[in-house]
Amino acid sequence: MSALTRTTAVFAAGLTFACAPVEFDYVDYEQTNNQHDWDCPNDTFRYEMGGSSVVGEEYQRSLTCMGLTTRCPNLSMGEFEPGSPECEEAVNNVFLGTCVEDFFAAFDPAGACTFEDGVTSWANGARWEGDRPNGIAYDSAGEVAFIVTSSGILEFRYARPR
Repeated sequence: MSALTRTTAVFAAGLTFACAPVEFDYVDYEQTNNQHDWDCPNDTFRYEMGGSSVVGEEYQRSLTCMGLTTRCPNLSMGEFEPGSPECEEAVNNVFLGTCVEDFFAAFDPAGACTFEDGVTSWANGARWEGDRPNGIAYDSAGEVAFIVTSSGILEFRYARPR
């Protein structure tokens, strides 16, 4: 899939939502130095990495456990597939029990991951389409789970249909 096709798909999906009476909930994410702020509809989650590379690895594992990256997990680096039992352990997923986990609950990637033509797909049918940082995530049933747009290098807005 070409970059133009992916961009057109993202635009078309956004246009579909814009023309239909769909309401959204939003999460805004911003990274400042080693601080990660997730502003959810009813709460905020802040994660401070400190100067440790181990803490950075923990945060990256958490993102891959949630499927919130546009690439497949690097299993040789200690990352886990979304839906794996390891992702249900707090040591591997700092988002457990937070507003971030609640917001992205409808996005349910699980199983083996593949990346082809700009699409990250999981065995259960969930997928992420688009060029990072912009894209659309679909749940295992093919429904839009969220749309992500970027307003800066380390600033993202996630929109989830209500």
